[in-house]
Amino acid sequence: MDDDELAWLVIKQIWDWADFYGEYEPFREQLTELTPGQRAIYCTTWLDSEVKNGGFHQFFYNSTGMLGPEALQGFQDIGMEESARAVQAAFDYYKMDPYPRERSDRQLRLPDYDATKDERWTLDKSYYESTYDKTSGKMYDSILGRKQAAYIRAHPDEFFKP
Repeated sequence: MDDDELAWLVIKQIWDWADFYGEYEPFREQLTELTPGQRAIYCTTWLDSEVKNGGFHQFFYNSTGMLGPEALQGFQDIGMEESARAVQAAFDYYKMDPYPRERSDRQLRLPDYDATKDERWTLDKSYYESTYDKTSGKMYDSILGRKQAAYIRAHPDEFFKP
């Protein structure tokens, strides 16, 4: 099984079950039922998808933004320190401290979209570059699935029952 398939095997078990479209508290309760590894794989995948689709502004604007701290921890857990630093830089720029879990609270902190184009691009680009394999010679060769799969293989007890 290749790396992306292994990561998806973990994610699909959570995909339909977890509900971050409503209030934070019910979602927080769901997160507590996951192992640290499951949280790391699920939350880093969502942050990566949102940021690569529309930048950090989109991530914070959308409901998925409620899982920001778990995504940051997830990047640290799976050994993607450069990505974790890029996420923390976005938290700092968007003034996400203390981290607002409710969507409307995050949206109030977002600066004017058009007026911050250069700053947003700098943050987003830093994240994009942190997730690509710079040695492969391929453009946009993401390392996220590889790092997630390596974590899963190193910590099977967090994902699979004997």
